[in-house]
Amino acid sequence: MRFHHLATSNIRGNWRRYTAFLLSSTFSVMIFFLYATLTNHPDMDTSRMRYARAVVQGVVACEIIILVFTFFFTLYSLSAFLRSRSREFGLLALFGMTAGQIRRMVLIETFVIALISNVLGISLGIVFSKLFLLALSRMLYIDSPLRFMIVWRAVELTFGLFMGLFLVTAAISMLSFSSKSIVEQIREQRKPKTPPAASIWLSALAALTLGAAYYLSYTTSKAQVTLRFLPVTLLVIVGTYFLFTQASVSLVRRLRGSRGYLRGTNMLVVSQLGYKLKDNARMLFMVTMLSMVALTVSCTLYTFLQDMKGRIADSYPQTFSWTVPGEGDQFEQRVERFITAHGGKITNRMKLQGLVMQVHGRYGMLVIPESAYNALAPSEERVSLGRRELLNVYPEEYADVPFWRIPEGETIQLEAQEGKRLLAYKVVGNVARAPSALTGYSLGWLVMDDAEYQWLRHGLARDSVYTTYGLELANWRAHRQLSEDLQLELFSREHIRLSSRIDAYYSVLQLFSLTLFIGVFVCVLFFIAAGSAIYFRMFTELQDDRSMYATLRKLGVSAREMGAVIGRQLLVMFFVPFLVATAHTLVAMKALANTLSSNIWPYALTVIALFLLVQAAYYLAARRAYMHEVLRATR
Repeated sequence: MRFHHLATSNIRGNWRRYTAFLLSSTFSVMIFFLYATLTNHPDMDTSRMRYARAVVQGVVACEIIILVFTFFFTLYSLSAFLRSRSREFGLLALFGMTAGQIRRMVLIETFVIALISNVLGISLGIVFSKLFLLALSRMLYIDSPLRFMIVWRAVELTFGLFMGLFLVTAAISMLSFSSKSIVEQIREQRKPKTPPAASIWLSALAALTLGAAYYLSYTTSKAQVTLRFLPVTLLVIVGTYFLFTQASVSLVRRLRGSRGYLRGTNMLVVSQLGYKLKDNARMLFMVTMLSMVALTVSCTLYTFLQDMKGRIADSYPQTFSWTVPGEGDQFEQRVERFITAHGGKITNRMKLQGLVMQVHGRYGMLVIPESAYNALAPSEERVSLGRRELLNVYPEEYADVPFWRIPEGETIQLEAQEGKRLLAYKVVGNVARAPSALTGYSLGWLVMDDAEYQWLRHGLARDSVYTTYGLELANWRAHRQLSEDLQLELFSREHIRLSSRIDAYYSVLQLFSLTLFIGVFVCVLFFIAAGSAIYFRMFTELQDDRSMYATLRKLGVSAREMGAVIGRQLLVMFFVPFLVATAHTLVAMKALANTLSSNIWPYALTVIALFLLVQAAYYLAARRAYMHEVLRATR
């Protein structure tokens, strides 16, 4: 038998172990190929497409992440493959194969797996590339979508990089194998397992570090989030590691002393669970961290998208708004006629006149009378001001920014544009609700008593008066083209700045949708790799489990009882890391909610629910395959 025949025979004999690894590798290749197709597509002209340059940069960053992640995941998987086959390599050495010949055989196996992964991944990438390019073109709002074509540069780049990556990781993995003696390799899997033990102090350290991380994250504010990010991350990593290596074993030991330990199959489940948790602690830690990254990043991206869409309405109270010096009623009528002629329906109008003045000579604000403010504000927020009193009004999105707030009771000095000094005024309150969008002439609004406003206006030159107009459209999201035409045909020609909720909405939707679209594939890759690590570990231990369950079968344990034992053990292995990762993610989302000052839980829980369904499907498929192999050996 030649080497390549022996290698392919080994792959067929271990195909269940290779399945999850092949799935993860194929998915990695496919995603990398799709991204490489985008960055090397001839129609991807960054000079003509909005956000195209940012998209290309983000995609390249994701490609680097995929390569680095795939390198370490492949290195871990191949090393585990070699360790699980120690007995096989030892026997081959006894039959006369040299270490060099065994390494050559493993390299051929790795080459075959890499070739299959590359061919499948690139083939699937070609199949889905048309859908990928269509979706991306829609998000970029490109009039003519990116053409479907096989970008050969992407094929060459993907194939070359991943073939080299697989072979390099295989060579690194075999370094530890070659140093073992034949006897050590044969006895590798015959070593008796030591009873699982744990340190009470390290278990307490796990609880302490995770508790501290949760407290810091739960109580963080917008000003503290940057300072606390690194300490919280380190605490979570340390706490999670000791949670699986120490605290989980301690918990299982306590379960042995519970009342229900001897009831039904509990004794079999708990006793075996202790060994599995001890043997797989590092793997479970890695799976938890991968799942946490996938969940947290996905929840954050989706939350930002939905939250920013909601904030657009707060920043743009009217669909269209603009400010002009003096008055511009005639231009406003032209705008209305243009909107009506292009199918828009105006449901509300706003006209707000005020005085642009300097605060302490540093920045301008629009001073408006309280009657005009009360006409736009909700009934519960209407005010009645005295002489020399001001109400500071600014956009809600800046509610937590100290610059925009003026301390209540502080006296400020207003200055007209021509430099004439005026009397001082006392700020009696702050309101984070803008009457219109910021239009460039001021950084906010100051509300004053009507009589004071009229006195002030009569004492100023006419060029201090500015008027803001606002129009609200029915079904405004459907008028994206109208907004572009209005800007081009009216406002650009008059050199007037138009604030459009429509433009802002689609800009946010485009940017964050693209970010979510690009990032979610990397998150799914991480999540699939996490499930693949558990699947691989299951079938690595299959031979030992077969022997144990065959013995239990002879002792009278029924197939149904063995199925219950296997199902409960696999349930713990699959879902405990997911639940821990979910807990970490929810605490991180609390910090995000504090930062955004909004209710983000519906968005975060939706993403977690979707990942839970994927995990459940993975569990059911793995459980069925595993039980089939175990029960077949015990018949």
